[in-house]
Amino acid sequence: MKNKIIPLGSLDKVLAFTDDQILISRNEHESIESLQADAKRKIVPMSSVKELFYINPNGYFFIEYDVNGKTKREPVLLQDTTTMESLLESIAEVKNFSKGERTQSAKNGVIINGIIALFVAFLFWTLYGIAVDAQNGGHAEAYGRRKGLKKILIDITEAIGPTGVWVIGALLMLYFVYKIVKSAKPSKGVSYK
Repeated sequence: MKNKIIPLGSLDKVLAFTDDQILISRNEHESIESLQADAKRKIVPMSSVKELFYINPNGYFFIEYDVNGKTKREPVLLQDTTTMESLLESIAEVKNFSKGERTQSAKNGVIINGIIALFVAFLFWTLYGIAVDAQNGGHAEAYGRRKGLKKILIDITEAIGPTGVWVIGALLMLYFVYKIVKSAKPSKGVSYK
């Protein structure tokens, strides 16, 4: 796979690598010579590559490399993910990397899903208060820029009442607790370093 144009399936269009560098471009190229002549290409020097890894074999793989003492990570999505393993093995052969296992921390998934769960809890606590007020004869008014959207949300809340808001809120909270528990398990992947 060395010195060949490899199509990508994301914003970047093509990837190629030589003994000295990995080239990624957002423009279409037919040959490695045209890719090397492209002024807008991204160059990752092969000497700075520290690790190649992926968690999901049908998703992105990552090139981890050093730039001025800082570690950078370049995500790459191949158009044909069945060639990922052979591409990584080819690059690893140039770098004399060996295949291993990589465990990815679950902190980010837990934190993000926890923040979303707290936001959903606050939203439904607020909507529950609006529904209770509506049940007692009050009516909430919407003000501000997105008054129409807020009015629709208030009307739906008043229509389904406090019990309906409570049930929908509880179901959404259960869903996000499930996502937190599911994301708390560390992911295993393949690494070349």
